[in-house]
Amino acid sequence: SKPNVRGGVADETLVRFDGVRLYNPFHLKEFQSPFSAVDPGIVSGLTVYTAGFPVIYGDRMGSVVDIAPLAATADLQGRVAASVFNAGARLNGSYDGGRGRWLASARRGNLDMVLELADPDLGDPEYSDYHARLDHDLGDFATLSASVLVFDDDLHVFDRDQEEEAVARFRDEYVWLRADLGDGEVGGRLQAVRTRIESERSGTADLPGVTTGSLEDRRSFTVDSLQAEGWWATGTQSTIQAGAEWRGSSGQYHYRDEATFALLFMTPGAPQEPARTRELVVRPDGDEYAAYVNWRVAPSASVTVDAGLRWAYQSLAGASDDQLAPRIGALWRPREDTR
Repeated sequence: SKPNVRGGVADETLVRFDGVRLYNPFHLKEFQSPFSAVDPGIVSGLTVYTAGFPVIYGDRMGSVVDIAPLAATADLQGRVAASVFNAGARLNGSYDGGRGRWLASARRGNLDMVLELADPDLGDPEYSDYHARLDHDLGDFATLSASVLVFDDDLHVFDRDQEEEAVARFRDEYVWLRADLGDGEVGGRLQAVRTRIESERSGTADLPGVTTGSLEDRRSFTVDSLQAEGWWATGTQSTIQAGAEWRGSSGQYHYRDEATFALLFMTPGAPQEPARTRELVVRPDGDEYAAYVNWRVAPSASVTVDAGLRWAYQSLAGASDDQLAPRIGALWRPREDTR
């Protein structure tokens, strides 16, 4: 579920998948985000920084969850999984003599079936997620990949008296191209990402003699980003890493509500004809830039030092701001079982 690390708010956690930043990657977003939208079946590894993360990570201050995707293998393989809350399948294989590899997975939530059996009067929550990946080797020093990741939520919730109703729909789409270059000593990575996030919420309340109401909230975001990163192993115990990134964001907010409050009985000073109407339309846009350099060196067998510098600039919401962030971390291992 959505984490709170070291007392920070949930939005202060940076979540990445295959180097791509994920925005709110959870199912049932408006209902405490209890489920991760990333299927564990497509994860090969997870790195979590609760503090002091290196300069390659920016834009958030609380923590980092960096998810490594499952790599497709040359052999044809499949997986089917089912639990109380989810059911899904994954299939991967290869082509062109193993130079190309592919992977596809799909998963749906079973919470709607659980509620249908336990309490069908509460609503109908449906959610699903999908992932596809295609890798192709260009010789021994380059690999190209194309990936897509999609999260879908469709929620219909109401109270037992059928007097209040809420409908929420969410769709997150991530599409990216990636090129990995080099060997173990010198290498780099180029990545282009297109993110599209849409949400739509509506709600009604109808309590005769007490209140009536309506709500409409529609949002859409488009984020394009380019990332470049390179590293150079200057020795067996020394590596220099540098990178730059750009992110262009644009969004649309459309919000409207209506309300009429009828009094059960008259009170002194109460309005005679209560009413309310509100509408808000906002279209923000802006750019973000960042560059960093980091040096990791092990001066001895028991000590490793990370020293880096990150610069970032934002021009969102009509304001401009930049930051310069030096970071240094050291790891000391006096014994094999102590660090």
